[in-house]
Amino acid sequence: GQASCIDSMPGYYVPNEGALSQTICPAGSYQPNAGSQACLLADPGHMVETPGKTFQSACTVGRYSSTSGATACLRASPGYYVDTASATGQTPCPPGRYSSNEGSVSCSSTSPGQYTSVNASTHPEICEPGSYQPDSAGTSCILSPAGFYVSSAGSTSFQPCLSGKYQPLEGSIGCEVAQPGYYTSGVGSVDAIACEPGTYQPNSGADMCLSAIPGTYVSNEAAIEYATCTTGTFQPNAGSSECLVVDAGHYATGEGAQNQIPCPVTTYQPLTGQTSCNDVEAGHYTSSTGSSNQAPCEPGTYQPMAKSTSCRDSPAGHFVPDSASTAFVACPGGTYQPISASSSCLQADEGHFVDSSSQLSQTACQKGTYQPDLGSSECLLADPGHFVDTTAATEQTVCPAGTYQSREGQSSCTFTSTDFFSSEPGSVDQTPCPAGQHQPLTSQTECVDKPDDGGLLPGFGFYAAMVALLTAAIGIRSKQES
Repeated sequence: GQASCIDSMPGYYVPNEGALSQTICPAGSYQPNAGSQACLLADPGHMVETPGKTFQSACTVGRYSSTSGATACLRASPGYYVDTASATGQTPCPPGRYSSNEGSVSCSSTSPGQYTSVNASTHPEICEPGSYQPDSAGTSCILSPAGFYVSSAGSTSFQPCLSGKYQPLEGSIGCEVAQPGYYTSGVGSVDAIACEPGTYQPNSGADMCLSAIPGTYVSNEAAIEYATCTTGTFQPNAGSSECLVVDAGHYATGEGAQNQIPCPVTTYQPLTGQTSCNDVEAGHYTSSTGSSNQAPCEPGTYQPMAKSTSCRDSPAGHFVPDSASTAFVACPGGTYQPISASSSCLQADEGHFVDSSSQLSQTACQKGTYQPDLGSSECLLADPGHFVDTTAATEQTVCPAGTYQSREGQSSCTFTSTDFFSSEPGSVDQTPCPAGQHQPLTSQTECVDKPDDGGLLPGFGFYAAMVALLTAAIGIRSKQES
């Protein structure tokens, strides 16, 4: 019996005609107007929690609704966030951030030493040993570089390898210790350094190598010990890669010699690498230290003793013909030498002689003697029929005809006597005149017939003949005495 219908109130609706009552809008819907035949579903990003609502409520931050007709907004899931009202969806936390709780309005940044590498992380990841992260909101961890290390999880920095250690790899949790024969100096070493030749290191974890001391050497790299110089070698310097062979003229005693020693005066050494020197032999000498050879005495000098610093001169009257002689030689007969240090003797000249050894001079042949040859030890006597009337004669002279010489070694010839003659040069005796002849004169080459006048010489008076005979007699006597 009503004249009109009643409009449904806001929050209600009447879906059909002839309705006796209005229907309340269920949760999830609303109706702000009166006289509605339907309710409005809550929009995405909104909700209607209870029936009969005249409005929809926007989802607050931290919540969202992705569908229509929601009776409640959903909280953002862990790993997500909603930072605006009326959100229709949740946003995942980006790498480097995370959300541990529901309904988050923002994501938390990872702390240094942490990271997240994917979207929607609900918790941070801890950097493992060998890696680090110095910044907040890290999306990954950084590997420790070579030469450095990270020993613990969640590290914000790396540590350098100290001296004596090294690390060739990235992402290491520790350092390698340098082995014997190697070293590292300073920090952050990538590799151990091998000890160079001349150095060594017996220990591990060293920051330097040791130099080989004098008298030792190290020939190869990465050595853990040094070697001692062997016999016949030496090394005066530290840090050497080899030993030096002892020079000729020097020696070194024993192993580990630091220096070579020059051979003393009176010794020598012709070879290298020796441990002693040789004594100078007789006939030789050395005048200085460090001699590689002994010097032979020159001809004219000699040395009878070993270990000598000089040679002796041969004395006058003697000689030394060869080098390296140990004695001098007397000049033999027929030779002489007036000076010392001679390598030969002088031959006696022609007309001279040397009758014994070791003489300083030659002697001239006396009158009555001669010598035609060099190097004679005596003079020759003039032969019978000859004479030598000067000293130093090289030849004898034949007695001329009219003279003679019966003895050897004479300096003159004898005139023939009266009644004698010599007809040929070189006569050794005078010849008497034959029968029927005579010779009243001396020094004649022939006889003459005797005269018949009482025996006087032809053509002479008695007085003249007597004078001639007397003169001849005096001459003959004089020759005989001489």
